Amino acid sequence: MCQHELVIPQKHFIFEYLFGLVTTTFYEFIWFVCKNFNGQIFTFPNYFNDKKVNSQGEMTSFLEIFQQRNSIADHYFDLIAKAQDRREIEYQSAIKIQCAFRRFVFRQKLAERNQKAIIIQRTYRMNRAKELMKCLKVQKACEARMLYFNQMATKIQKVWRQFVIRNNIQIPVRKEGDPPPPPKKFPKIRRVIKLKKKIADPAPATTRNALQRGMTANAEFNGFHFNHNFGNVFANQNNIIGQVRAADW
Repeated sequence: MCQHELVIPQKHFIFEYLFGLVTTTFYEFIWFVCKNFNGQIFTFPNYFNDKKVNSQGEMTSFLEIFQQRNSIADHYFDLIAKAQDRREIEYQSAIKIQCAFRRFVFRQKLAERNQKAIIIQRTYRMNRAKELMKCLKVQKACEARMLYFNQMATKIQKVWRQFVIRNNIQIPVRKEGDPPPPPKKFPKIRRVIKLKKKIADPAPATTRNALQRGMTANAEFNGFHFNHNFGNVFANQNNIIGQVRAADW
């Protein structure tokens, strides 16, 4: 309720309404009696004639004032009822607007949370799929390795049993369905051993070709050693070259 509105107790309205109703009924009854039965049924003395006329005029003016008062009161009560109805409509409208706004805010927050949840779930599933793919690759490689080892073990057992029974070894020929042979292990070490044998040739070098051969092998060995970082595994090659030169001279 607004502060500038006049607060009138309900009891006051009820009392005024009842008082006005009783007063109006009483005066209407008096006016009805005076109008319909004056000079017809009752006979009044002449002494009261002038007073009767004056009372009728006063009663008429009072009734007009009372009717105007009632019309003003009715108009006032009508305004109050309309104001209450308008206030009720405004209150219901405010409630509906608040409900719609809160629903809009709730849906907006819910959509935002759903979007974030979708991003989190997508990231989690992608990471999980990557981990699963890695596990499947490792599992597939392990299965292929075990299959190859089993086939090789079967072949070894077959050759060994054949050797035990027949005292003879026959290497089986590779077929189309057999797995590929294993890759050569340590190719660099084999090359180092080959170069070492080439450098340490037991034949005496009596010509310059032997010296050239030793220097070429030494250069190849040093280059291979520099490129592949094998460390000082063999003897100093300068001594070998010196020995070759001394033998030549």
